[in-house]
Amino acid sequence: MTLLRIAAVLLGLCSFAFVSPASAKDDYWTPQLWGDPGFDEELPTAFVDNGPHLIAVRLMAPDMIWVVSVKLDIPGLEGADVINSLLRPDGSRLKLTVSHASDAVMQSPTSGGGLLTTFAVSYDFIQEALTAKRWIASADGMQVSFSLDGFSDALDTVEMLANDIGHTIAQAESDREQALARCAEQVAHPYDSASAFDGGAWDDIDAEAAIDACDWALSDDPGN
Repeated sequence: MTLLRIAAVLLGLCSFAFVSPASAKDDYWTPQLWGDPGFDEELPTAFVDNGPHLIAVRLMAPDMIWVVSVKLDIPGLEGADVINSLLRPDGSRLKLTVSHASDAVMQSPTSGGGLLTTFAVSYDFIQEALTAKRWIASADGMQVSFSLDGFSDALDTVEMLANDIGHTIAQAESDREQALARCAEQVAHPYDSASAFDGGAWDDIDAEAAIDACDWALSDDPGN
């Protein structure tokens, strides 16, 4: 299920139209907040832009998977590998090459004739970015350097939003499972080997309690 969700997210983000929050500043990382245009509660986002170029880092809740979109508005980049380099304080670089041929990478053209590349990254890469000085994205010999100013604070906000959303989703799923169990207990049949409940005779069912317990379950899963 998680792999399918990642694929769906990548497919959706490969053509996303990002709308900058009013609080955004050039070359400074900014989190999207509730009420900002384009805010997606299941994909809390921090981004930085440098002119027409952009990097967006998203945390997919509740799975807590990091997804990055790199927009390089440089004409002629169709089908190009994108190299992400984190410039460390000591001058060394951590490089992550994103192959355009990978099934785990989604690419689409930008309105400026460039390329938008979306891919999942490891938690370790995100942690490396916290201590790096610059994030440099390059393709076909062209490169754009992005500041990492504000990245730590923006990431804290993204993680806080993802945790809140994850708890909300988990609670909703728990409530659903409990409601389904209450319904199943009320209407269990003694000869139903798949049931977790003993069940009883049809005449012994408390109709009012069964209707009350199963109304929500039926609305949630009308085909059951």
